[in-house]
Formats: sequence, C-alpha cells, structure tokens
Amino acid sequence: DLGNQGASGISPRPTGKGTTASSPRPVNDQPTLFDIPAVDESRTVEIETLAELPAEGDVAIFFSGATLAVARSADEVYTCAVGDANLGKLRNLLQNPDTLKLCHDLKALKYMLRELDIEIAGQIFDVQLAHYLVDAEARHSLDSICLGLLGSSMDSAGQCATALWQLYPLL
Repeated sequence: DLGNQGASGISPRPTGKGTTASSPRPVNDQPTLFDIPAVDESRTVEIETLAELPAEGDVAIFFSGATLAVARSADEVYTCAVGDANLGKLRNLLQNPDTLKLCHDLKALKYMLRELDIEIAGQIFDVQLAHYLVDAEARHSLDSICLGLLGSSMDSAGQCATALWQLYPLL
C-alpha cells in the first residue's frame, strides 16, 4: 500500500505497543527504543590513525573496503587504511577477553581479521545476528538496520562504527 508510507518511503509497521515505525511515541506516552538520542555529529571525534587508540576498553569495529574504523564510543572514532593500522595494538585489544567488541557480520569480520593474523576473542556482539533474532524477515545490512532503527543511513566507516554503539542498546 503505497498511500500509507511515511516520509522515509517505508510503510509503518505496528510494534505491538501502540506505536508504529513512523510514530515512535506510544499512545500511553511511555518511552520506546526510538527515544534514544541521536549522536551529536559535531561532538564526534574521528581520528585518522590508530596510534592513539587506548589499549583497553570496549570497542566497535567496522571494515569498509580498505578502511578500518574502531569506535570507543559514539563520540570517539579512530579510522585508518588497513595497511597503516597499528596491528599490535589492535591485536591486543581484540584478543582481550575482558573487552566487549561490537560488530556487524562477525563471520566476514573474522575472515578479514584472519588475513591480518588477528583472532578476535572475548565478548562479541554482532548487530546483524541480533537484528535477525529480533526480525528474521527484515533486511540485515547495516544500512537497512540503521534506517529502520536510527532513521538515517551511514556514509563512512567511522559513521558505521558509531552506529554500532547506537544500535547496541536497541538490540
């Protein structure tokens, strides 16, 4: 039914709690997962090197072609060309069993990391897999997930890594 599409061109679908995807506020005015505040892009720091990447702490990791992005939070992103990456620091961070790693498509990420001689270990949260468990019929590309849950698409590897932090509490 094309006459019932929202501004995004996607038909609203009921969420089962008095809301639709195009009207995120429920009838009883209770907060929903759509009430997560968007990241203020003016506060996001995107550093084009991994040299300053802290050696400990939770991370979101995203590869796009030859670009690697590692986000420490929705406000702190480190990007670099894969060939320029400080692999020792990245290896230690990703193999730390106490560090939470957020990603999209863990299987593909593991193949890419294996090419760099890095094995990922510890706690791993795959946004693609979590989204499949929430809505098996939906598309599970990162762009589709971001459009559906965050209302916007991501244009760079840094933005994709940031989006993983935004999606984590929603899934």
